Amino acid sequence: IYNEKPDVREYSKELLERLYTDMRKERFFDQSVIRMVSEGKIAGFYHPGSGQEAIAAGVCANLTDEDYLLYMHREIGRASCRE
Repeated sequence: IYNEKPDVREYSKELLERLYTDMRKERFFDQSVIRMVSEGKIAGFYHPGSGQEAIAAGVCANLTDEDYLLYMHREIGRASCRE
């Protein structure tokens, strides 16, 4: 079952647009933090999450109001899940 690729046509255009928007938002945020750290505007070390945006978008799309989020060192972009 895990070897099968999902048929994109099974998903609504609205959902696919939302997932794409969420991924772009997270990438933009990640790049902004990387820039601010390199400019010395944010002290400390930042663990970028670039390349992991699809995971966050997929998980966040399935959250309900009863779910909780626990952030670790690479998941700061997941904050966009709860707008």
